[in-house]
Amino acid sequence: MKSRIIVVDFQTSSKESKGLYDLILASFFSKPQSLIDQELVRYGKRLHHFLLPRYSDLVMGDMDFELNVEDIAASFHKRMLEGAKIWKNGWLHEDLSLVAASLPAQQIAEMACSAATRKGKLARLYREMTAIHEEHGLDEDSALQPKYRPRSYGLLIESSEKLFRDVFSTVFVQVLDRYSLSKISQLFEQKPSVFEVRFEVGRRLLDPNSLDDIEGNKMVEQSLRDRFGENSVADLHSRLAACRLR
Repeated sequence: MKSRIIVVDFQTSSKESKGLYDLILASFFSKPQSLIDQELVRYGKRLHHFLLPRYSDLVMGDMDFELNVEDIAASFHKRMLEGAKIWKNGWLHEDLSLVAASLPAQQIAEMACSAATRKGKLARLYREMTAIHEEHGLDEDSALQPKYRPRSYGLLIESSEKLFRDVFSTVFVQVLDRYSLSKISQLFEQKPSVFEVRFEVGRRLLDPNSLDDIEGNKMVEQSLRDRFGENSVADLHSRLAACRLR
């Protein structure tokens, strides 16, 4: 299945960042399930006021290489706990809760995609694509246009994108399930178009600037149309209208 978005640029991701991602992932996944379960219960009992962060605060920016790896992993763990709490308590609109609960898991999955280019088949594909870039003098724009690139390059893109989707989906679902968010992972796996529509509605609810991003919103809708058909765009418009976002 196709994931919502893969943001890894494995043409430009530095070796340092990929190595750091390996360490962060190892630290994040080293936390025992029993401890996660205990902390989910403890977080669920907290009754303090919750301040919803801005969308820009939820989106991971450039990695600070000065930060301790364990601290970065711990911040993802805390965000997953907070997201699970928001999802379970139903304080917010369900689509907004879905974004708050699943976005950290998506960022971890994207990190895993980037780290995966260091080894195995993805590393081989990356080397082959780099060689074609150098041999044919491809820049970023021409590499994305079939008429300017060799057919072999297009086949490598298809193979790498499939592997990225597999890595993303596996890690995303695993993280959600570890934090008792199996309803979201099931929605992602069994009804991907519904997941995508609800995530987009939640994103626009959370990000006030998104309403003015006309071109960006058109691109999202075209992606839905290409992957799931016209009905998915109609569902998005209907759900946005119900939230007075359209």
